[in-house]
Amino acid sequence: MRAGLPDLVNPETGRIRGVSPHRLRDAFSVHAMKLDDSGDGLRLLQEHLGHASFNTTTKYRKITGDEHRDWYDHLWDNTA
Repeated sequence: MRAGLPDLVNPETGRIRGVSPHRLRDAFSVHAMKLDDSGDGLRLLQEHLGHASFNTTTKYRKITGDEHRDWYDHLWDNTA
């Protein structure tokens, strides 16, 4: 039975996927990491999700193409 929720669209790839409990949990976790990816934020998310391993929780910290480019550009900006 469907809940009448719209499909999820990946903003970077445009890939469309149906909604499932796992995808909702994943989307919540990725969103939480976008808002607070500090050590405390990761630890709180780990507790919220019930992960025994911190490494499992860090997988929700997705790196976007723009973030990667900004990081790389920042490395070169500070080498003068």
